[in-house]
Amino acid sequence: MYLIELTVAREDNIEAAQIRKNERYENLIREREEAGWSVKHFPVEVGCRSFVWNRLRSWLFAISFCHR
Repeated sequence: MYLIELTVAREDNIEAAQIRKNERYENLIREREEAGWSVKHFPVEVGCRSFVWNRLRSWLFAISFCHR
C-alpha cells in the first residue's frame, strides 16, 4: 500500500511539515503492517514557491516511474 500525502508549505517549513505528516500516519501505518500489509509512506512536499522536495522523486522511483 502506498500512502501519499501532499503538503504545500513555505520552503522554510517543509521539514516541520514532514515531521507532522510522519507523526499523523504513524498509527495507521503500524496497524496496517500488523494486519499483514506492506506499507510505504511518502509525504510529498511542494513549496509554495514551486520548490519540489526530494521525496517526490523517491515516490516516483518506488512506483517505477522514471524520467525516461
